[in-house]
Amino acid sequence: MNAEVTEPRDRTPLGTALWAALVLAAGAAQLASAWAGVLAPLVIVAAAVVPLAAVVLAARLRQPTGRTVVVLLVLLLAGAYLAARGTGAGPVEVLRDTVPRLLSGPRPAPATADALMPGALAAALAGLWTGTRVVRGPSAMLAAPVAAGLLYLGGALLTSGEGDPYGLAGAGVLLATVVGWLLLGRPGRRVVSTGASLSALACCAGVVVLAATVPAAGAFDPRHLVAPPSFTVAEPSPLPRLAAWATAGDEELLRVNGSQRRLRLVVLAEYNGASWLADDTYHPLRTVSDSALPRGRRQADVDVEVRVTGLTGPWLPVGGVPDSVSLNDIAVDPDSGSTAVRDGLRSGLRYRARGQVDDAEPADLAGAGVPGPALARRYLATPKLPWHLAEYARLVTRNASTPYEQAVALEHAVRSGREFDAGAPTGSSYARLTTFIAGTDAGAGAQAGTSEQFASAFAVLARAVSLPTRIVVGFHPGEPGSEDMRVVRGRHAVAWPEVYFTGWGWQPFDPTPASGTTSDAADEVAKQAILARLSAADPERAAETAPTRTPPTSRAPDTDREVVASGSDGVWGRGTLLLAGAVVLVPVVLLAGARALRRARHRRAGAPGAWSEVLDLLVLLGRPAPRSQPAPETATALAGHWPAIGDGPHPVVWLAHAADRVRFGPGPHPPDPRVRAALRQVRRAVRGARPWYRRLHWPVDPRPLRRR
Repeated sequence: MNAEVTEPRDRTPLGTALWAALVLAAGAAQLASAWAGVLAPLVIVAAAVVPLAAVVLAARLRQPTGRTVVVLLVLLLAGAYLAARGTGAGPVEVLRDTVPRLLSGPRPAPATADALMPGALAAALAGLWTGTRVVRGPSAMLAAPVAAGLLYLGGALLTSGEGDPYGLAGAGVLLATVVGWLLLGRPGRRVVSTGASLSALACCAGVVVLAATVPAAGAFDPRHLVAPPSFTVAEPSPLPRLAAWATAGDEELLRVNGSQRRLRLVVLAEYNGASWLADDTYHPLRTVSDSALPRGRRQADVDVEVRVTGLTGPWLPVGGVPDSVSLNDIAVDPDSGSTAVRDGLRSGLRYRARGQVDDAEPADLAGAGVPGPALARRYLATPKLPWHLAEYARLVTRNASTPYEQAVALEHAVRSGREFDAGAPTGSSYARLTTFIAGTDAGAGAQAGTSEQFASAFAVLARAVSLPTRIVVGFHPGEPGSEDMRVVRGRHAVAWPEVYFTGWGWQPFDPTPASGTTSDAADEVAKQAILARLSAADPERAAETAPTRTPPTSRAPDTDREVVASGSDGVWGRGTLLLAGAVVLVPVVLLAGARALRRARHRRAGAPGAWSEVLDLLVLLGRPAPRSQPAPETATALAGHWPAIGDGPHPVVWLAHAADRVRFGPGPHPPDPRVRAALRQVRRAVRGARPWYRRLHWPVDPRPLRRR
């Protein structure tokens, strides 16, 4: 008996094996989307198909399936260990930690041997299991889609749904599955009915439509289950160094080649009323993709080559949010793109950094809103904001009608009537900003400061009127030097504020006078037009009115108030519509699929199945046959309503007698091609009895599903 169980079948259907390989390859290709490059799909698809082919080939050569599986399993595990042996761990540790290493690695994962190993091993195990099902018979029709579905699910989890945003890969797996179910295992059937084909296509189209309409935001990410590696930067902020850099203006810091945009050293988002602080936790590049606020719709590529000459500190100057850096021991803050070097900068360090930066046009920002506290709380925080600063921000922006106009008005107000002074007192506390904006003692830093004070004043005032704001410390592009490289000196160091606009990301503003920034002409024209309109609406410019220290009697101060964001994201309305569409679409797709499977099952059943189809048609007509009535009597009654076709017996009567012969007569009962022809005639007669508009719901009508 044991020999009968372990011995494979003499002949394994090649059609079934090829179909299983195709379905499995479709699922493996989706899993490979979690890795970068073109090598990953080739490796992972091959890893899935080769074990399946090996098991099928061994079965056709009459080799025991169990022995084949053991040999292949040993080879797979040994290959997995050899691929990841560079980690320095033992075989058990390598296999145990393979998934955590993948989840804590870059995203997408690099196509290296150790990084590809988890995906290739999973695909190979799926192919091995599917192969054992294929050689054992009909279970292959279910095993291949299940294995492909698991591989597809793995790819969706590793990419948070971004690997197949429109559901096309899922529809491909489903289409291959349905085609196999309709065609294989029935050698006498070479033609699939039009209705079955249309139902299969409609089911696949429903999957695509459902995937395109269901919101993908906030998708589950298994990386949250594993803490990625990180390191801490002890230095809180480079803002105090701006004055020193400005004083030693000729000191060379960097040599740069590439995009002529400002270099970003570090982003400061946290403000405690006394100073600005940088995030202190950094992760390896692309291991953490979460960001409090998404990038804008339009991005500009930034590619720079940098040679460090005099700059020191933990942060690495880059052109934007980095996508790739040619250094190994670096880490990134995923929320801001700030990049740090574990051992700090050193003279002579060379690297290339590629990244992206938000790049909206003034016309894009004109009507843009800003997110509220639920999304941008840290960028709106102004703890114990003095009332006179809040009142000053309100006066400056009182005629502005959009967030962009508010930002332009604040930029002009902070810049107007104040001077850049490298020797001014440093600091960005409320007290220092009050002196900077409203003070009269020039020796104490009144009306003068470095870009630290100008950027900080703008950011605090912008947050007071609900504009999400942060500060960026960086460098201007520099001046021409030798070897086609620009020289960045101390005087090129600068801080500037950025405001976040919904849909367009972080946009820079330049409140520092004579900062050396070359603004885009269209940007300047748009800002001047806004300022002209605001001036016409209020001839007494609020920017020329310094805040007083006496609170107005009509309004009590609330130093712990929470600001309310301007604009609207429109998320709830759009999300509700998408959810409503999904609620309607999902039952329709499920009903269509259930009806298609029911019809396919009837076709496989021969004449009894064809008679069941006739009974389903009667249910759709609203005239179900009595359960106790014999089939010939039901057929005779129906024949009186529909004229006979040709000289032979009525097709519905012939179907009823054929079904009874199969059910109650002696066998065997080979497939009869006349069954399908008779059923088609009956269907045409039934459809002719109803207008087309009363038959539109028939493919998804649930009533036949309730008939037993």
